[in-house]
Amino acid sequence: MRNGGRPAFDGAYFRAKLSADPADARAFTVAVSKPEKSLTGAREAARYEGVQHCIKYYGDSMIDWSVGPDSATPPITDAGMLFSGTCRGW
Repeated sequence: MRNGGRPAFDGAYFRAKLSADPADARAFTVAVSKPEKSLTGAREAARYEGVQHCIKYYGDSMIDWSVGPDSATPPITDAGMLFSGTCRGW
């Protein structure tokens, strides 16, 4: 089920904001707000945003995560749970 065009992850909806590095848009960060709704869902929302970005701009879903959805303890700040990665695509 979708809410305003956003997919649900682990039964919850998340606002996820991806910011690409201006010097190299392959590198990006994703902030997922309110991860307390579901840590699993927040991780999957970050993965989804990263994959969408890499496919759209680089034609490939492969990501080298610095701090990824499978990381043991992604940092949580006022902005939410933070992730970072780099698209592998061409």
